[in-house]
Amino acid sequence: MQHHLAHVAAVVAEHGLSAGVLGVALDGQATDRRKAMGGELIALDGVDWERVGWLEPLPLPGGDAAAREPWRMGVAALAMLGRLDAAARLLPARPTLRGSPRALSPARIFR
Repeated sequence: MQHHLAHVAAVVAEHGLSAGVLGVALDGQATDRRKAMGGELIALDGVDWERVGWLEPLPLPGGDAAAREPWRMGVAALAMLGRLDAAARLLPARPTLRGSPRALSPARIFR
């Protein structure tokens, strides 16, 4: 079973859903034979499914820490867009983002 499809199917099963689901899996990188993806939008209807969209791959800031602290993926997305300057305003409650501009340096967030 395709990795992101497995995530979406698990949530569908957990909540007893049966038809017409649009799922989003955002856990790093999946690949198909043609393209690496950072996340996928999957339409699921019973046993039929279709990839309806995807995101470009993103670095996982802090490696496994990004799974425990999903805000890090938001910072990675902003950095890829060249908008790291907006991270402190959009994510003000994160301790790593408070303080001096040095707190937003990629070296600190991506370690």
